[in-house]
Amino acid sequence: GVVVPDVVNGVEQLPLAGASIAASFGDDAAPGRSVQYYEQFGCRALYRDGWKAVAFHPLFPYEPGDDPFRPFDDDRWELYDVEADPSECNDLADEQPERLADMQDMWWSEAAAHGALPLQGFRGAIGARLPKAQRVELRVGALGLPESTAPDTKLVNHVIDAVIDINGFSPRPAEGVLVAQGGRFGGYSLYLLNGRLSYTYNYFGTDHTNVDASGPIAPGRHHVRAAMTPIAGSMGVSLLVDGVEVGSGVVAKLIPLRFSLAGENLCCGFDDATAVSPRYTSPFPATFSIEHAVVDATGAVPPLDEDEVRRALLSQ
Repeated sequence: GVVVPDVVNGVEQLPLAGASIAASFGDDAAPGRSVQYYEQFGCRALYRDGWKAVAFHPLFPYEPGDDPFRPFDDDRWELYDVEADPSECNDLADEQPERLADMQDMWWSEAAAHGALPLQGFRGAIGARLPKAQRVELRVGALGLPESTAPDTKLVNHVIDAVIDINGFSPRPAEGVLVAQGGRFGGYSLYLLNGRLSYTYNYFGTDHTNVDASGPIAPGRHHVRAAMTPIAGSMGVSLLVDGVEVGSGVVAKLIPLRFSLAGENLCCGFDDATAVSPRYTSPFPATFSIEHAVVDATGAVPPLDEDEVRRALLSQ
């Protein structure tokens, strides 16, 4: 019953994509979509009445000869009868060229109708080390920094420094996030849990490495630091309070390229969206004062060459 407006604030709107699935709630035999188009990073597909046409466009040089900048017309289209071959093992493109050509034409029509054009295949920002500020000073309550503009701490020496003040009159132990980047499926978080300084590194949501201080931080003003040092494919973590090491550990599995594709920003005083660590629930706001926090990765960050990109992708 909701009317979709044609114009919002003077801007003409694209037609609403998709179709209602409401009929399927009360009718097991309700027909599904007859046509569905797909596009992401230049990879394309069209489903129509049990058939699927698909074209792969490389995002990175996965294999020798892959060129992310090659013309889209050079991509090879495949054709599958997905009702008879749901695992898409039997490519029928050479056997049914007319059906494939017809579905290719329909793909372009659907893409144009829904704003998917012009195509852009290469997304260098996903894997490349872009020029950016490698040292930032954060304040509590400020909006998080997107990963594309935050310091790139992956596989390099970096430190997180903060000056905090713990209220000695509070009946509860100090807790909450100092600095966090990423979320449930990858990232890191420096936080206080039951008064203890703690660090969690989240490897794609499958492995969580926790490094904890030996005891709680006393009330008062303190300088806390987490220092990270790459060691032969792993990363050493050292936690310090007022210059004294209070905990250390090693992260064995490291994310090489991105913590997330969207959202899950670099935050101070809270963890936005999903939680980096399963030890707490977002936003896990700090119950102590944070004067400021600094993420510093000013060490040289060499660009990834094609071989390094391929190795990184294969390691995920």
